[in-house]
Amino acid sequence: MPKVFITRQEKLNKKLTAWIYGEMQVNRVTQQQIADAIGIKQPSLNRKLKKGKYTFEDLTAIFQLLPPDANELLRLMGVKE
Repeated sequence: MPKVFITRQEKLNKKLTAWIYGEMQVNRVTQQQIADAIGIKQPSLNRKLKKGKYTFEDLTAIFQLLPPDANELLRLMGVKE
């Protein structure tokens, strides 16, 4: 069986996705609300979350609904562990 290596970017994307799901539960924000803020349909947002692929505009809209504090933002960017 071939070895699979997870890149640093993939790790950060998984960490970001886990944070988004957690903050959605804490703040009671639905996928539909985030999808509306981004300007896409909810199934498309679900695919983005599953793949962990976000654009700058996606993250801007998400962070407006689920604002991270400065330390959390640095952790999500991989600057501070």
